Amino acid sequence: MENSLTAKYILMSDKLKNNTLFDNKLKLKYNNIDKNEMIDFDVIENFCNILKDNKCFKGVLDISYNNLNEINLFNIMCSVYENKNIIGLNIKNNKITKMIFNKILLILEKNYLKYLNIQNTYINTQEIKNIIFTALNKNITSLKLPHLNIENFQFLIHNLKENNSINKLYFFISYNNQGYKNCIVQDENVINNYEDYINVTQNIKIG
Repeated sequence: MENSLTAKYILMSDKLKNNTLFDNKLKLKYNNIDKNEMIDFDVIENFCNILKDNKCFKGVLDISYNNLNEINLFNIMCSVYENKNIIGLNIKNNKITKMIFNKILLILEKNYLKYLNIQNTYINTQEIKNIIFTALNKNITSLKLPHLNIENFQFLIHNLKENNSINKLYFFISYNNQGYKNCIVQDENVINNYEDYINVTQNIKIG
């Protein structure tokens, strides 16, 4: 039990409630990625109520690999939205549904976040574009994106040209070839896009 995700949430809830969390990261990352642990709604609700009203902790909330259901993840996003001291959010390897995605956009609009990791979150091309546009038009300094296709890569480059805040950027890029002619065109696009990318990211740490 003590190594379970449920136990982590209970422990962190107690630390937040008693103001005994002295780190700048609220670490709820699930280390057993081969196991899908279901967390009781009451445990998440208690954590969210405490997090929402906490004024002492300021830092990053890491819930990566939690694989939370939609209701639990949405409740956590609502608490993040209410607490301006949450300046970083790592939700890698959680499934982002439409409802949760819209809440993340609202969190970005509030302009408190400096760091966001949304890798492996099953969002589509348009949703990735929306994240890129909103994040780069706010004060995000570190952004970890899902796999990008050519369309998203071009969109990223275009928006980076007007951005002055980002200094760390992480992503993978992939594309599918459909026939020889398309392959040639896509390869040329990749080269041109990459050259533009180098020009606009000279002062950004790329991962």
